[in-house]
Amino acid sequence: MQNTGTEDSFQAGQKAPVHQPVMVDEVLLYLNLKNAQLVVDGTCGEGGHSQAILSHLPENATLLVMDRDQEVLEVAKGRLSGKGRILFANASYAELVDVLRSYKLSKPDAVLLDLGMSTYHIKEKERGFSFDSPSLDMRYDRTRGITAEDFLAEGSEEEIGRVLRDYGEERKAKYIARLIVKERKHNRITSGKQLANLIERHIRRQGRIHPATCTFQALRIYVNDELDHLMRFLEILPYVVAQRGRFVSITFHSLEDRIVKNGMREYAQKGYMRILTKKVVRPSADEVYKNPNSRSARLRAVEMII
Repeated sequence: MQNTGTEDSFQAGQKAPVHQPVMVDEVLLYLNLKNAQLVVDGTCGEGGHSQAILSHLPENATLLVMDRDQEVLEVAKGRLSGKGRILFANASYAELVDVLRSYKLSKPDAVLLDLGMSTYHIKEKERGFSFDSPSLDMRYDRTRGITAEDFLAEGSEEEIGRVLRDYGEERKAKYIARLIVKERKHNRITSGKQLANLIERHIRRQGRIHPATCTFQALRIYVNDELDHLMRFLEILPYVVAQRGRFVSITFHSLEDRIVKNGMREYAQKGYMRILTKKVVRPSADEVYKNPNSRSARLRAVEMII
């Protein structure tokens, strides 16, 4: 994900760090778990935030843990099982209404979405998310949808350029799309390493940031339809969270943050919710020093009125 620093925080060949949840104290503060009976972690990843939430939940409260990626959900199960009343769901947070209905649950008192990419996806090279991956899949749910490899093989130059521009905010989108189409005429692009090397051969690094960073972000967002999932969730937000319940989001790039900010503002103007973070909340300097991957995190929170 652009600006998370995940891909650039360690060099190819080095062991990836253990995932550290960002802004844990701020998340717990804004979720306001004191009287919560049902809490949803809609993007549990490896379970870091869920673990912190469990340690602050009232007795007999329930934590619903969700993730689109079955593999990473299994990691979270191993980390969290036996530590409280927990329910697991292999589903997108955009499907929260259906999940609540399937478990016969009422509206949650707090919902968290951490939209950053899990370190798990960087560590598991065959998933195709990192610059030295031997594959180019990039799907969270590997049972459905088109892979990044197939898109780069089948998409037109114009379509690839549009995806890089719209989802990666890549200034050289047209140029990179041209490089990809030229390369695939001779060699199908089948790995993250091949794609990253192709781009790096033609575009100079800017500091520590790899020139393929925006391209990888764009492909991941496109393949997983991430912005659509976020917008679908925001459409149901005022109706799915309990009155006086809390919603906390953590985003890592401007595309998602803009959608969340505008959605919260629109609902607040209609009287559906109250914005708790008048200004976006950033990680402290100390946290950024200890966990550089947190540097681009942006936290926003609201409280439901209706």
